[in-house]
Amino acid sequence: MWVVIFKSMVTTPNKRKRPRRKKKRGVVRSWLPKAAWALFFMALGAVFYALFFHGVWEKKWAQTQPRTESNKPEQTVKKRAFAKAPQTSQPELPPVLPYEIYPEKKPAIEVETVPVIPPAPDTLPRIAIIIDDLGYDRRIAEKFLDLPGPLTFSILPHLPHTRHVVKAARAKKWEVMVHLPMEPQEYPSANPGLGALLTSMTPDVLIDQLRKDLAAIPGAVGVNNHMGSRFTSQSVAMNQVFSELKRQNLFFIDSLTSGDSVAREAALLYQVPFGQRQIFLDHHPNRQFIEKQIKLLQKIAQRHSLAIGIGHPYQITWQVLSKAIPQLKENVLLIPASQAVGIIS
Repeated sequence: MWVVIFKSMVTTPNKRKRPRRKKKRGVVRSWLPKAAWALFFMALGAVFYALFFHGVWEKKWAQTQPRTESNKPEQTVKKRAFAKAPQTSQPELPPVLPYEIYPEKKPAIEVETVPVIPPAPDTLPRIAIIIDDLGYDRRIAEKFLDLPGPLTFSILPHLPHTRHVVKAARAKKWEVMVHLPMEPQEYPSANPGLGALLTSMTPDVLIDQLRKDLAAIPGAVGVNNHMGSRFTSQSVAMNQVFSELKRQNLFFIDSLTSGDSVAREAALLYQVPFGQRQIFLDHHPNRQFIEKQIKLLQKIAQRHSLAIGIGHPYQITWQVLSKAIPQLKENVLLIPASQAVGIIS
């Protein structure tokens, strides 16, 4: 009896064991989806936080920094990407766009061409001076407007100060031209800039771009090419350009950046008033060279009754012209570009 009581005290009654549920295959435990969603929302929140607060702090930082060339807006840098300062020891020269010279190694007298307008009897020799590459710097343009002209302003389309220079020149009743960007032989390493006409363009695209370039210079009476050593040597492309110039009643002056230019032939075909430069005044921007080129321009004018010279908006060019123009006017007649062109017969 005591043995039975002792065993009952030591041993515990058997509990019913719950039968184990069989695990269903392919069923994920209930905590895994919750954990996955939690991680997803945490990652999403981290991305949002990084984007939002990084943008805010970057904007605040940019506002506190000085405005330098490296942190200017991308659009401004793009506009100035093709600008290039002339390689010279004179620091006062403004940045201007690069341009082509043909032929660079030969004396300018060797590229002299007889003007298309026959000499008028009993008149002074005539000289037209065109200032190219305007529209980038409004201050240097205003300085040239103070010269005792008339000069002709050839203005590049789509530059920051294109419209201002056009209005200022027209207010002084000086002629304005479109300095039309065209593809050079070295393209794309040499970039003619915004609105350039390229030989790879289809006729529709080319004419559309040309019309936009012409519309950017309201009141323009004519066109001359900026760069364009490759483009002006292509007959098909130049014929397309001259068909539009004929339609808009504009003349064309060949800047003569290539010895293979077919501009004269296109002008003859479409009967567009045409002229061709004889002298670049300042492709070596120093005083002695520019003075020499002006004398050479006068010599050509005296020989053929007419000469066309092209200069650029350099400070040194303005300084030389401010002294040379009064002296020129004693011996020649300074004329606008429209009076230096004619129909080729």
